[in-house]
Amino acid sequence: MVGSVSRLLDLLASGAHFSILTNNLSMILSASTLLLSRTFLLSGAPFYVLVTVSLTFASLGKVASDGELIVMSRDWVVVLASSEAKKESPLAVRNAAMTTIYQSCSVVAPVLGGFVVSYLGITSTCVVFAVWSSMSLVAKAVLLKVVYVNVPSLAERDVYKVSVIEDQAEKPNFDRSPMQEYLSQPVLPAAFGIAALYITAFQFDGLVIGYAESQGITADIVGTFGSVWAVFGLLGSFAYTALERYIGLNHTGLVGVTSYCIAASPCIVSLFLPGGLFSSSSTDSHLAMYSYLAGVCLARFGFWITHLAILQLIQETVPESNRNAVFGVQNAACYSFVLVKNLIITVVPGNSTFALLIVASVVVLVVVELCFIYYVRKDRVKAVDSSADSSGM
Repeated sequence: MVGSVSRLLDLLASGAHFSILTNNLSMILSASTLLLSRTFLLSGAPFYVLVTVSLTFASLGKVASDGELIVMSRDWVVVLASSEAKKESPLAVRNAAMTTIYQSCSVVAPVLGGFVVSYLGITSTCVVFAVWSSMSLVAKAVLLKVVYVNVPSLAERDVYKVSVIEDQAEKPNFDRSPMQEYLSQPVLPAAFGIAALYITAFQFDGLVIGYAESQGITADIVGTFGSVWAVFGLLGSFAYTALERYIGLNHTGLVGVTSYCIAASPCIVSLFLPGGLFSSSSTDSHLAMYSYLAGVCLARFGFWITHLAILQLIQETVPESNRNAVFGVQNAACYSFVLVKNLIITVVPGNSTFALLIVASVVVLVVVELCFIYYVRKDRVKAVDSSADSSGM
């Protein structure tokens, strides 16, 4: 669904307006519907109907939110960077800045949301969310108008425009589906590799948090590791800008995925430490769990270097007219791997399954590195051939 919406955004001249309006209206309707079910103390079928409607609007809002993110942080950023061609690595700088803002908001938003729910209750929270969505809709509309006035090129859709590397991209074919367009891109091996990372057990998500708490780690310690994890992500964003400037985009990606593999090694070591899932000794020690969480935190540094490198590769090689569709399929691929990971743990729960998932995650990391090496090698061969053709002429 994300890919289809992204294709629609490619065809719409006002894709940003569409995604913002859909996102905020969906959140308003979701909060309002849930508020009705709480206000009138409904039960039985009416209650479940309203909750289902609320969840449906929330899901629609999530899809629109992804579209909004794609338009502004994947597509617009290329246009903004192209206006700064005289500066060093403007696209890398803007990508890192957008990622830093996004990660900072991802850290703050759950804390604020939890505070509102804890102190105001669900009913009042619904009112707060509905009012906030209404106010932010007006604010976004005003800011969007200001942006279009100051950067008129953002309001234009060019049928075929690549910002940096025009000779690497195929001419867009609107008869192809978003999936076909995604599969036809030369950056596919690297793009699919970063999506595959979402199936690993090295993301600090609900699965990892639940596993840590099941092993006796208290909530405050888990929260501390979560904050450290976010900090390493921010450090990776900062490091990416410097690396891209000095060693180039492809080599930066290799550094990122290699450092990811190395940083995740404590996760494997944790399996054999006292208290680990493969350890034969029975102990109450949390050493294995701390080692695992430390590896997850360290791996975040390499993940964001890799993520930003591949993000920029897609931005530079995909025509503007199909960029949203390609990023939509990329996001859908990431969600699919997350879904598969959660289904595995749900269908076959238990510590042994999680241990095997950690081992499988290391295998995935190796495959991802091989995919990126393959892409870099293919890109280098193509560059050499192009140089030879130019010399021959």
